[in-house]
This record gives sequence, C-alpha cells and structure tokens, in this order.
Amino acid sequence: MLARLTTKGQITIPKKIRAMLHVSYGDIINFSVEKEKIVLKKQNTLSNAHSIRGLLKTKKHHTDAEINKAKTLVLSKKWGHS
Repeated sequence: MLARLTTKGQITIPKKIRAMLHVSYGDIINFSVEKEKIVLKKQNTLSNAHSIRGLLKTKKHHTDAEINKAKTLVLSKKWGHS
C-alpha cells in the first residue's frame, strides 16, 4: 500500500492498516524505527500516563483509586458511556 506525504509531513494511514490495528479517530499511535522499518503500534491509553495528564488540577498526590476513577471518567467521555 502506498501513501503520499503532504507538504506538512503528514500521511493518511490506509483503511486496511487502520482496521488491522483497530485504530480510529483520537487514538494514540506509537511510531518506532527498527533497522530500516517504521513500526506502528496502537498505544494502550489505560497504561499511558499522558492520556490523563492535566485531568486532576491540583498539586496534591493522588491515590491509585483516584487515578483509576479519573481514567474511567476520561474513557467513558471518549466512548460515550456513563
């Protein structure tokens, strides 16, 4: 499969590849280079601290339970669950 690089350095990931990776709008994709190959992997947002960065607006340290509750809230908003 081929994709053309835009003037902004962007490409569209072909639909077949997106389906194979189970990725859609808003998902995080990790790019890495192994030898002369570019490897794309879907980033697991549950284990990615960046996915909840800035959610809790305080300088206080939070418990695992508080962090898990925040993750659940973010994911439920993203996927439309309550």
